[in-house]
Amino acid sequence: MSTVRLVDTGDGSHSLRNDALNENYHSWHGAVTESRYVFVEAGVKEAFLLRDRIRVLEVGHGTGLNAALSLGYAREQGLALDYAGLEPFPVPAELLRQINYPSFFTDAEKDAFAALTDASWDQETAWGEQEHFIKIERGVQADFQGLLPAEWMPFDLVFYDAFGPEKQTEMWDKAIWKTCFDLLREGGIFVTYCAKGQVKRDLREAGFTVETLPGPPGKREMIRARKLPQNA
Repeated sequence: MSTVRLVDTGDGSHSLRNDALNENYHSWHGAVTESRYVFVEAGVKEAFLLRDRIRVLEVGHGTGLNAALSLGYAREQGLALDYAGLEPFPVPAELLRQINYPSFFTDAEKDAFAALTDASWDQETAWGEQEHFIKIERGVQADFQGLLPAEWMPFDLVFYDAFGPEKQTEMWDKAIWKTCFDLLREGGIFVTYCAKGQVKRDLREAGFTVETLPGPPGKREMIRARKLPQNA
C-alpha cells in the first residue's frame, strides 16, 4: 500500500490516491459529498422506503466511507442496516486514522467509522444492539457469490465502488452484473457513481431496470438500477 497517500478534495475532506493506478478513491470535487449523494441519498434512503431493516453489499470497501455514512444514517433514523464489504487491498488502519472524515461526520457516523477501522477482517462484528458488519479481504471475479457468508444473502442494496473502467477493466466485466443481480432480493437496488453507456447496457442485459440520475458535484450522471419483481 506504499503507493497510496492522502489527498485533499474540493469539499475539504480527504481521499486517498493510488499512485500506481493514477486514480483517487473518490471524486476530486469532494469525497464525503460524493459518497453521501451516490450511496446514501440514491441508495440507502431509497432502500429504506421498502423495509426498515436492510442488508448492504459493497464491492470496493476502500476507506469505509460509504459504510460509515450508511450505518450512521440508519442509526440516526432508528432503522437497522447490516453491511458487508469486499476489498482486495485493505487500507492500513494507521492511514485511515489520519483521514479527516470525522470533521464532516455526525456522532453516529464517527462511531461507525471508528468501529469499521478497528474491526478485524473476515470476522462478523456487532455494532450496537442489532446491526452487524463484515469486511471481507477478497478480490472479485465474475462469480463472487462464494466469497460471501451464505446467511447474509440476499441483499437489499449493492454499492458498486470499484476504480473506474479505464483503471480496472476486469472489475467492469458484464458477468459481474449477473452476480450482483442474483445476490439481490426482488425490489433490490444497485447504485454506482459510474454512468457509462456500456455499463447501462450490460446491467440491462443482466436483468436490471436502469435509471440514469443526476450525478454528484462535478459529475453529470450516475446509475441506479433495480431488480424488479418478476410480475412487475
